[in-house]
Order: sequence, then structure tokens, then C-alpha cells
Amino acid sequence: MKPITFAIAATTLLSLACSGEMGDMGLNSLVDVSVEPAGDNCAAGGQRIDTGVDDDGDGSLDAEEIDSTAYVCDGEMGEMGEMGGG
Repeated sequence: MKPITFAIAATTLLSLACSGEMGDMGLNSLVDVSVEPAGDNCAAGGQRIDTGVDDDGDGSLDAEEIDSTAYVCDGEMGEMGEMGGG
């Protein structure tokens, strides 16, 4: 395709894509991170990550809006090493 033809085609496509009306605003996705105590989900504790869509638009992730939960767990404490002199 010749450079001039390509430029005209690109300009035409761009003007067509930008000529429509804006649609309605969508809903926001939210992420809530909280401390997860030691227990069934994380033996040594960690972080709980809840995600979902702000269905009511209040800017906070309510319990009924949580779509997914994941855990990032802390590792178990290792053995203490010996302090060497020297």
C-alpha cells in the first residue's frame, strides 16, 4: 500500500471511530486487602485479597459485592541460626 493511500485510510478510520457518542459510565472494580490471622486459610497468617465490582457505586467493596478471594500466606518461622564470633 502506498504511503499516501495508507495515511488517507488511517485518517478515515480514526475519524469514524471517534465520531460516535460516549456510552454510559461503567462500574468500578475494587480490591480490598486485609490481614488474615493464622488459621485454616493461612497457617502462619498473611493477607486476604478480596475483589469485586462496586455494584452500588459507594466506593467501597461490601461483603455482597465480593466476587473472588485469594490469600497470600506468610511462611513458617525458620530455626534460629547460631551467632558466630570471628
